[in-house]
Amino acid sequence: MHDRWSWSLVGSGDFSVSSVRKFIDDVLLPKTSTKTSWIKAVPIKINVHAWKVKHDYLPTRFKISCRGMEIDSILCPLCECSAESSRHLFFSCKFVSDVMRKISRWWDMEYQELNSFEDWRQWISTLRMPSKLKQSYEVICILFGW
Repeated sequence: MHDRWSWSLVGSGDFSVSSVRKFIDDVLLPKTSTKTSWIKAVPIKINVHAWKVKHDYLPTRFKISCRGMEIDSILCPLCECSAESSRHLFFSCKFVSDVMRKISRWWDMEYQELNSFEDWRQWISTLRMPSKLKQSYEVICILFGW
């Protein structure tokens, strides 16, 4: 038999982009319990930012210091009360909570204190309001995070 190229990820030996994507999804990407959902009303870069918040992939001061880089302070620059992490920045920082409280008041909604992106998603899904209005509120929250 003559020498030939063979793709080892599939039984047929033929290369396909879908086999590479499946390999990346199954082996290299982290497993998550929830499906990624994109908000079509905002640009892709804002959806990617929300995805990074959800998975704690933002280069926060805390993460940078954990990687050995020297920085002046790991404290949140907004409140200076806690280490700057994705969870703190978007869910527990007093400054952010105050702004979200005002946004909720503007929408005539009761402010809900949340601890994570998953909590926020769950809370959004339980809101009782017309779908267009709910989508608008979700867009405003995502844009505020941006």
